[in-house]
Amino acid sequence: MSQRKDTQNKMKREKIYVAGPLNADAVGYIKNIHRMIHVANELRKKGHFPYVPCLDFLLGLIDGKMEYDDYLQSNKPWIEVADAFYYIASSPGADKELHVAKKLGKKIYKSLDEVADVR
Repeated sequence: MSQRKDTQNKMKREKIYVAGPLNADAVGYIKNIHRMIHVANELRKKGHFPYVPCLDFLLGLIDGKMEYDDYLQSNKPWIEVADAFYYIASSPGADKELHVAKKLGKKIYKSLDEVADVR
């Protein structure tokens, strides 16, 4: 691959924030995390850089005192620096994040088919 083509591909790689429902019973919560990680892994395989905000549940496990708004506030800066926003499905938190992404003019994806493969 020529250096020019390699540079062009790198320019198209995106940092993509992955948002979706989380709140549910314990089993539902785990399934929702699984779904977000699956989407993120597929985005990675296409050559992009996904950010998976649901993994901050580990911070909550360690801290033990984080509240709902703490999670939203800690993730907002990642939406701001992302190139795009991947919206899995509606939930109160994901909808708030989607609103922020739209307000910032981010590219919104709702399907893996919409995301270019830049490998």
